[in-house]
Amino acid sequence: MPFVKKAVSLEDKGFGATLREMRRLRGYSISDVSRLSGIHPALLEDLENEKLENVKDPNYAERHVSKLAELLELPPIYLLSLYRSLLKDRGVAASDAALRPCVRRKDFLVTSRLLILGAFLFLVAVVGGYLFWQARTVSSAPRLEITTPTEGEKVSMPRILVRGKTDPKAQVTLNEQPVIVDDGGYFSSYVDVPYGISTLNIMAKKRYSAATVIERHLLFERSAAATSSLDLTGATSTQ
Repeated sequence: MPFVKKAVSLEDKGFGATLREMRRLRGYSISDVSRLSGIHPALLEDLENEKLENVKDPNYAERHVSKLAELLELPPIYLLSLYRSLLKDRGVAASDAALRPCVRRKDFLVTSRLLILGAFLFLVAVVGGYLFWQARTVSSAPRLEITTPTEGEKVSMPRILVRGKTDPKAQVTLNEQPVIVDDGGYFSSYVDVPYGISTLNIMAKKRYSAATVIERHLLFERSAAATSSLDLTGATSTQ
Protein backbone atom coordinates (compact mmCIF):
# COMPACT_ATOMS: atom_id res chain seq x y z
CA MET A 1 0.00 0.00 0.00
CA PRO A 2 1.51 3.42 -0.95
CA PHE A 3 2.48 5.68 1.93
CA VAL A 4 1.01 9.15 2.27
CA LYS A 5 3.84 11.59 2.81
CA LYS A 6 3.01 14.55 5.01
CA ALA A 7 4.69 16.31 7.86
CA VAL A 8 3.10 15.65 11.21
CA SER A 9 4.15 17.21 14.47
CA LEU A 10 3.70 14.82 17.41
CA GLU A 11 4.60 17.34 20.07
CA ASP A 12 1.99 17.74 22.79
CA LYS A 13 -0.11 14.92 21.31
CA GLY A 14 -1.46 12.18 23.53
CA PHE A 15 -1.21 8.45 23.03
CA GLY A 16 -4.47 8.01 21.10
CA ALA A 17 -3.88 11.00 18.82
CA THR A 18 -0.31 9.86 18.08
CA LEU A 19 -1.49 6.36 17.26
CA ARG A 20 -4.18 7.69 14.95
CA GLU A 21 -1.92 10.21 13.22
CA MET A 22 0.82 7.64 12.57
CA ARG A 23 -1.69 5.14 11.23
CA ARG A 24 -3.06 7.70 8.81
CA LEU A 25 0.46 8.82 7.90
CA ARG A 26 1.29 5.27 6.87
CA GLY A 27 -1.90 5.08 4.84
CA TYR A 28 -3.45 2.31 6.90
CA SER A 29 -7.07 1.83 7.82
CA ILE A 30 -8.17 0.21 11.07
CA SER A 31 -8.82 -2.97 9.10
CA ASP A 32 -5.32 -2.86 7.57
CA VAL A 33 -3.66 -2.54 10.97
CA SER A 34 -5.84 -5.31 12.40
CA ARG A 35 -4.89 -7.63 9.54
CA LEU A 36 -1.17 -6.89 9.81
CA SER A 37 -0.92 -6.94 13.60
CA GLY A 38 -3.53 -9.53 14.53
CA ILE A 39 -5.15 -7.07 16.96
CA HIS A 40 -8.95 -6.88 16.98
CA PRO A 41 -10.34 -3.74 15.25
CA ALA A 42 -12.48 -2.86 18.29
CA LEU A 43 -9.39 -2.82 20.51
CA LEU A 44 -7.55 -0.61 18.01
CA GLU A 45 -10.40 1.88 18.06
CA ASP A 46 -10.49 1.86 21.86
CA LEU A 47 -6.75 2.54 22.00
CA GLU A 48 -6.97 5.42 19.52
CA ASN A 49 -9.91 6.89 21.43
CA GLU A 50 -8.20 6.20 24.77
CA LYS A 51 -11.21 4.25 26.04
CA LEU A 52 -9.31 2.21 28.62
CA GLU A 53 -12.55 1.20 30.32
CA ASN A 54 -13.18 -1.06 27.30
CA VAL A 55 -9.72 -2.66 27.52
CA LYS A 56 -9.95 -5.81 29.66
CA ASP A 57 -6.29 -5.73 30.73
CA PRO A 58 -4.63 -2.34 30.12
CA ASN A 59 -1.25 -3.63 31.31
CA TYR A 60 -1.33 -6.63 28.98
CA ALA A 61 -2.30 -4.26 26.14
CA GLU A 62 1.26 -2.89 26.34
CA ARG A 63 2.23 -5.85 24.19
CA HIS A 64 -0.15 -4.62 21.51
CA VAL A 65 1.30 -1.12 21.84
CA SER A 66 4.82 -2.48 21.22
CA LYS A 67 3.58 -4.35 18.16
CA LEU A 68 1.82 -1.24 16.84
CA ALA A 69 4.99 0.82 17.33
CA GLU A 70 6.94 -1.59 15.14
CA LEU A 71 4.20 -1.66 12.51
CA LEU A 72 3.96 2.16 12.38
CA GLU A 73 7.77 2.57 12.46
CA LEU A 74 7.81 4.35 15.81
CA PRO A 75 10.33 3.80 18.61
CA PRO A 76 8.54 1.33 20.94
CA ILE A 77 9.86 3.11 24.03
CA TYR A 78 8.31 6.39 22.84
CA LEU A 79 4.83 4.96 22.20
CA LEU A 80 5.01 2.94 25.43
CA SER A 81 5.87 6.06 27.41
CA LEU A 82 2.79 7.81 26.00
CA TYR A 83 0.63 4.81 26.84
CA ARG A 84 1.99 4.55 30.38
CA SER A 85 1.43 8.25 30.92
CA LEU A 86 -2.17 7.69 29.88
CA LEU A 87 -2.45 4.79 32.35
CA LYS A 88 -1.07 6.98 35.10
CA ASP A 89 -3.50 9.80 34.32
CA ARG A 90 -6.38 7.33 34.42
CA GLY A 91 -5.21 5.88 37.74
CA VAL A 92 -4.09 2.54 36.31
CA ALA A 93 -0.77 1.33 37.72
CA ALA A 94 1.78 0.79 34.98
CA SER A 95 3.70 -2.46 34.94
CA ASP A 96 6.51 -4.17 33.14
CA ALA A 97 4.04 -6.59 31.57
CA ALA A 98 5.40 -5.90 28.10
CA LEU A 99 8.82 -7.10 29.21
CA ARG A 100 7.86 -10.32 30.99
CA PRO A 101 6.15 -13.44 29.64
CA CYS A 102 2.43 -13.69 30.20
CA VAL A 103 0.68 -17.00 30.65
CA ARG A 104 -2.80 -16.68 29.27
CA ARG A 105 -5.62 -18.82 30.57
CA LYS A 106 -5.92 -20.44 27.14
CA ASP A 107 -2.23 -21.40 27.21
CA PHE A 108 -2.66 -22.87 30.67
CA LEU A 109 -5.66 -24.90 29.54
CA VAL A 110 -3.80 -26.20 26.49
CA THR A 111 -0.82 -27.23 28.63
CA SER A 112 -3.09 -28.87 31.19
CA ARG A 113 -4.90 -30.80 28.50
CA LEU A 114 -1.60 -32.01 27.05
CA LEU A 115 -0.48 -33.15 30.49
CA ILE A 116 -3.77 -34.93 31.08
CA LEU A 117 -3.59 -36.55 27.65
CA GLY A 118 -0.01 -37.66 28.28
CA ALA A 119 -0.93 -39.10 31.69
CA PHE A 120 -3.94 -40.87 30.17
CA LEU A 121 -1.86 -42.41 27.38
CA PHE A 122 0.77 -43.51 29.90
CA LEU A 123 -1.93 -45.11 32.06
CA VAL A 124 -3.41 -46.86 29.03
CA ALA A 125 0.04 -48.21 28.11
CA VAL A 126 0.68 -49.48 31.66
CA VAL A 127 -2.75 -51.10 31.98
CA GLY A 128 -2.52 -52.56 28.48
CA GLY A 129 0.92 -54.00 29.19
CA TYR A 130 -0.27 -55.49 32.47
CA LEU A 131 -3.34 -57.05 30.85
CA PHE A 132 -1.20 -58.46 28.04
CA TRP A 133 1.22 -59.96 30.57
CA GLN A 134 -1.66 -61.41 32.59
CA ALA A 135 -3.29 -62.88 29.49
CA ARG A 136 -0.01 -64.41 28.40
CA THR A 137 0.62 -65.80 31.87
CA VAL A 138 -2.87 -67.27 32.13
CA SER A 139 -2.88 -68.75 28.63
CA SER A 140 0.65 -70.18 28.65
CA ALA A 141 0.99 -73.91 29.32
CA PRO A 142 2.29 -74.76 32.80
CA ARG A 143 5.68 -76.36 33.31
CA LEU A 144 5.67 -80.05 34.22
CA GLU A 145 8.47 -82.21 35.61
CA ILE A 146 8.26 -85.92 36.41
CA THR A 147 10.92 -87.13 38.84
CA THR A 148 9.75 -90.74 39.09
CA PRO A 149 9.37 -93.03 37.28
CA THR A 150 11.84 -92.48 34.46
CA GLU A 151 11.08 -93.19 30.82
CA GLY A 152 11.42 -96.90 29.94
CA GLU A 153 11.90 -97.94 33.54
CA LYS A 154 11.49 -101.61 34.42
CA VAL A 155 9.43 -102.26 37.54
CA SER A 156 8.84 -105.42 39.51
CA MET A 157 5.79 -104.32 41.45
CA PRO A 158 2.33 -103.59 40.05
CA ARG A 159 1.85 -100.45 42.18
CA ILE A 160 3.99 -97.48 41.08
CA LEU A 161 4.58 -94.09 42.78
CA VAL A 162 4.50 -91.14 40.39
CA ARG A 163 6.10 -87.89 41.60
CA GLY A 164 6.59 -84.52 39.95
CA LYS A 165 6.29 -80.75 40.05
CA THR A 166 4.23 -78.16 38.19
CA ASP A 167 2.89 -74.63 38.64
CA PRO A 168 1.07 -74.24 41.99
CA LYS A 169 -2.19 -73.19 40.30
CA ALA A 170 -2.15 -75.99 37.73
CA GLN A 171 -4.39 -79.06 37.82
CA VAL A 172 -2.74 -82.44 37.29
CA THR A 173 -4.25 -85.69 36.08
CA LEU A 174 -2.65 -89.13 35.97
CA ASN A 175 -4.29 -91.36 33.39
CA GLU A 176 -7.27 -88.94 33.49
CA GLN A 177 -7.54 -89.22 37.29
CA PRO A 178 -7.07 -85.98 39.31
CA VAL A 179 -3.97 -85.63 41.48
CA ILE A 180 -3.60 -83.24 44.43
CA VAL A 181 -1.03 -80.43 43.95
CA ASP A 182 0.35 -78.68 47.06
CA ASP A 183 1.14 -74.96 47.45
CA GLY A 184 4.65 -75.50 46.16
CA GLY A 185 3.47 -77.25 42.99
CA TYR A 186 4.61 -80.74 44.11
CA PHE A 187 2.41 -83.80 43.61
CA SER A 188 2.58 -87.56 44.06
CA SER A 189 0.19 -90.44 43.47
CA TYR A 190 0.18 -94.22 43.20
CA VAL A 191 -1.03 -96.03 40.11
CA ASP A 192 -1.48 -99.71 39.30
CA VAL A 193 0.13 -101.02 36.12
CA PRO A 194 -0.62 -104.30 34.33
CA TYR A 195 1.92 -106.95 33.49
CA GLY A 196 4.02 -106.06 30.45
CA ILE A 197 4.35 -102.65 28.81
CA SER A 198 2.12 -99.81 30.01
CA THR A 199 1.86 -96.07 29.39
CA LEU A 200 1.37 -93.39 32.03
CA ASN A 201 -0.20 -90.13 30.84
CA ILE A 202 0.50 -87.15 33.11
CA MET A 203 -1.13 -83.85 32.16
CA ALA A 204 -0.90 -80.39 33.78
CA LYS A 205 -3.29 -77.61 32.81
CA LYS A 206 -4.37 -74.23 34.16
CA ARG A 207 -7.92 -72.99 33.84
CA TYR A 208 -7.55 -71.10 30.54
CA SER A 209 -4.19 -72.43 29.35
CA ALA A 210 -2.97 -75.06 26.97
CA ALA A 211 -2.04 -78.42 28.51
CA THR A 212 1.43 -79.85 29.12
CA VAL A 213 1.55 -83.63 28.69
CA ILE A 214 4.32 -86.09 29.56
CA GLU A 215 4.15 -89.83 28.90
CA ARG A 216 6.11 -92.50 30.71
CA HIS A 217 6.42 -96.01 29.24
CA LEU A 218 7.06 -98.76 31.81
CA LEU A 219 7.83 -102.47 31.64
CA PHE A 220 6.39 -104.52 34.47
CA GLU A 221 8.23 -107.83 34.93
CA ARG A 222 8.02 -110.05 37.99
CA SER A 223 11.34 -110.74 39.63
CA ALA A 224 12.76 -114.27 39.71
CA ALA A 225 12.11 -114.51 43.46
CA ALA A 226 8.50 -113.51 43.02
CA THR A 227 8.10 -116.06 40.21
CA SER A 228 9.59 -118.88 42.31
CA SER A 229 7.28 -118.01 45.18
CA LEU A 230 4.28 -118.14 42.90
CA ASP A 231 5.40 -121.49 41.52
CA LEU A 232 5.85 -122.96 45.00
CA THR A 233 2.46 -121.69 46.08
CA GLY A 234 0.89 -123.32 43.08
CA ALA A 235 2.67 -126.60 43.70
CA THR A 236 1.55 -126.69 47.34
CA SER A 237 -2.03 -126.12 46.42
CA THR A 238 -2.05 -129.08 44.04
CA GLN A 239 -0.82 -131.62 46.56
